[in-house]
Amino acid sequence: FTYCNGLFYLEKDFKKSLEFAYKALEGFKRSNNERELSQTYVNFSDIYLDTKNYMMAVKYADSVEQVCLRNGLYENLMYTYETKMLAYEQLNDLKNQLKYFKKFTNLKDSMNKANNTVAIEELKTQYETEKKEEEIVKLNKDNKIQELQLEKDAETKSRLTIIIISVVLVLLLLGTLTAFLIKTIAERKKAYLKLQEKNIEIQSQSEKLSEQAKLISRYQSQMNLILCLMH
Repeated sequence: FTYCNGLFYLEKDFKKSLEFAYKALEGFKRSNNERELSQTYVNFSDIYLDTKNYMMAVKYADSVEQVCLRNGLYENLMYTYETKMLAYEQLNDLKNQLKYFKKFTNLKDSMNKANNTVAIEELKTQYETEKKEEEIVKLNKDNKIQELQLEKDAETKSRLTIIIISVVLVLLLLGTLTAFLIKTIAERKKAYLKLQEKNIEIQSQSEKLSEQAKLISRYQSQMNLILCLMH
């Protein structure tokens, strides 16, 4: 609901923005979420300030002030002092305008001082932290270099192992392929020799059959001649 409230507010659809602001308000009241509750009251005061309903803007700014003082939410408190100052300015209430102008500027100055103090402490902490980190880096530099060297050596060893294994596998594959080719060639040569022997045998038998056929033909001729002479 808060997201929709903000979205419609940016689009200047204040009616829809108020509708979702009321829904968000009920939800935060039920969950006792004081921070979001104060922000929702801020949203109400902004809407009424933009729509020039200055009394309603002051009313919801009062609610923001109560929640912020109860929970120490000084950023929203400073913002709502500014809202009241602007609303009273439009209402021509100089007294209250000046009152909330002073509250706004005093709180702003206090927060700036607090922020500066925090910033200085943060810088000190950051400096000390960086100094310690530099010392740690310096102390661990040699160990880091040694670790990197060991990692490099391990990586080199791993690569060499992979290369050796790859070479061995390739040689085994080539040896297997060579043996297979030698065996295949030998078998083909053997089969070729057998085929040659078979051809020679067949040729020899063919020659024998041819001689026999000639003899039979000669015998038949002689027999025919004898039969002719007998007749």
